[in-house]
Amino acid sequence: MPFDDVMPCYQVPGRMMSGIGSTTPTLYVIRSNEVVKDATGAWAIRVRIDVRGHSFDGIERAGGFVALKPGSYMMFMERSPNHGILLDKNGRAIKENGKYLGKKDLANQKGATFLGRKQMRPQHNQSNDQGEHAAILIHPGGVPSDFKGCIGVGDRTAKGITNSHERLEKVFELLGGFKEGKAVRLEVMGDNPGKTKPK
Repeated sequence: MPFDDVMPCYQVPGRMMSGIGSTTPTLYVIRSNEVVKDATGAWAIRVRIDVRGHSFDGIERAGGFVALKPGSYMMFMERSPNHGILLDKNGRAIKENGKYLGKKDLANQKGATFLGRKQMRPQHNQSNDQGEHAAILIHPGGVPSDFKGCIGVGDRTAKGITNSHERLEKVFELLGGFKEGKAVRLEVMGDNPGKTKPK
């Protein structure tokens, strides 16, 4: 006996199916109008990041940088080719003067290897002001100047966020674990203010 009030599954948009029948986990970025500014004058808006019933604080750079439009995106986990840390031959992070060494220090560290930071790259078709594909990422950071149109997750502070690496690790865990090339869904809600600060 047919059910007239049941919609065939092929008529349900993909983003409505996530969490029901889809196996692709979803990360939600919900934008606010609250502005945060750091010592350099760079500013961002506060965002909330929701994953499987858990909420995290975040910031998204604003002030004229290219930003994702509201909507649904496929997003891939990856390791950065440029940002990360150096590891010694025993796999321990190398520190000098209280700071972790990065890719630029690789030539001066015999036997060291570079490990790119974990991040996620939404798939979009937006370009920057040079006409190049805009590199919009979700990655660790602390203050607005750590980002160029990107989004960071962490614990709220007066000038941005803290514990960003730890919170991003938790996000990866909630998304089923980090694996390079793994696809997840991103839902962006609300508008980025662009060059004009919200009042």
